[in-house]
Amino acid sequence: MQKIGLFLLAAGVAVIVGYGVYYLVEYVVGHLAWPLRIAIAAAPAGGILILASLIRERVKKSKEEGDRFKGVDQ
Repeated sequence: MQKIGLFLLAAGVAVIVGYGVYYLVEYVVGHLAWPLRIAIAAAPAGGILILASLIRERVKKSKEEGDRFKGVDQ
């Protein structure tokens, strides 16, 4: 039940933030040429993808290390 609540909360916040970001970007770059608009959108998208892949790699690595040291007493 908590996971569903957190998911719904995150989804609601994401929609509100996305809506605000959309109109902010539209206001700021509305008068720019389309290649520049694409470049402005591609830069943060690439950064988010890199960050997501680093987090995914780190989580995967920590799970592998956790299995390796499972029998060791601390």
